[in-house]
Amino acid sequence: MRNFRRILKLFLLGGTLLLFTVVIGAALYVRTENFQGWLRDEALGAVNETIRGTLTIDRVEGSVWRHLTLHGVTLRYVDEKIVEAPRLDLTFSLIPLLWSEIRISAIDALQPRVRLIQNQQGMWNLVEALSPRQPDSTKSSLVTMVRSVRLNDGHLDLKLAAADKVYRLERLNLDGGVNILPAALSVDLRELTSALIAHGQPDVNLKGALEYQQNEAGPAVVKLKNLWAVSRASQVILNGQIETGETAKVNARLEIKKLAPIDIAYFVANSPIKRDLTGSLQADGAFNALKGKVELAAAGASLTGNFTADVTGEQPKYTAAMKLSDFNLRQWLNDKKIAGVMSGTIEAGGSGFALKNTTGKANLEIRTAEAQGWALGAVSLQGALAQSVAAIDGRLKSNLGGANWSGKILLNEKRPSYQVAFAVKDLGIQESGAGERCRHASRRY
Repeated sequence: MRNFRRILKLFLLGGTLLLFTVVIGAALYVRTENFQGWLRDEALGAVNETIRGTLTIDRVEGSVWRHLTLHGVTLRYVDEKIVEAPRLDLTFSLIPLLWSEIRISAIDALQPRVRLIQNQQGMWNLVEALSPRQPDSTKSSLVTMVRSVRLNDGHLDLKLAAADKVYRLERLNLDGGVNILPAALSVDLRELTSALIAHGQPDVNLKGALEYQQNEAGPAVVKLKNLWAVSRASQVILNGQIETGETAKVNARLEIKKLAPIDIAYFVANSPIKRDLTGSLQADGAFNALKGKVELAAAGASLTGNFTADVTGEQPKYTAAMKLSDFNLRQWLNDKKIAGVMSGTIEAGGSGFALKNTTGKANLEIRTAEAQGWALGAVSLQGALAQSVAAIDGRLKSNLGGANWSGKILLNEKRPSYQVAFAVKDLGIQESGAGERCRHASRRY
């Protein structure tokens, strides 16, 4: 009996040592290059048999149980690279794989390059690349949930279905979360900084927060939270929500800290605005039936009013009714020969901003008007613009008399021509204290 007990103890001790050796050996083996290579090949094979895209990884390091470092990661779809990352650090849990979920606690990417393209149906190439290769309604779909995504010094090319140009985000740094379903994408960027570059537009630095949601059941929705856009000369803040797709619409407010003429000229060719603007712009409704409110100020002047617009075509269609206050002619026109403070109402409409496609009406008053050094007094103007022809009626009233005129200005020629009928009555104008009076006169030019 004593010998049996001794043999049993030795057997148990040997089994324990063997098990311990196997565990230690396995723990050491999973850290070897052979195991990491085998794991990479097996994992990539399983993933690429599941998704439509193709994933490749050059090298794997770390623990297969909770943390891995991936080197040379590339995701391709239809022979195009969607994602390239020299290094990805992943922290994850394997247990959710039992119910077809990939749960990643954190992804840290260094200098990634991403190219996102939206098709005419509103789907993104990234979502399609990660969709099941052979959807099976009898099996649960794969779901990817990433609690924290951090990108450092990234590069993102973004092409929307509704836009021809590519928007490029350089020096991209962000912190957020991502949920990827078979046919849906949800992105919550809690922090975002980047430089936005697009052909024909000024370079802009961005800082703020952004949410994006897209699925088959409805339009894609972008929510912007205190998104600063800063160029070399301008600063604006955007808040609101934009829906894309066939029923595209917007509900947003643009707060203008400073908008410089050089940046306005990128969007409105031959803009007459020559002073920095401040104020706000609100827009609400579908892109083909926008309604909005404008509050702008510059150089002591203000412009307030409402507008409607259809921005779905090549040229925007719009109507606007505005009130102008305290517009100093000398400051705005930068001409010492003309002076006065103008106020009144303006109505305008058109398709695009070309003069020939613009119509308008104006009712303006100029206080303390001066021209060529002559003190004119108060000037009233009523005008209408249609087919590049401006019809103008005016009245001059001063303490020393008055004048009336009416005429047309043809603006569709290289050198504008005009026809004016002018009549005066007891008009006295002054220059440097001297006076001159015209009793009764009328003249046509």
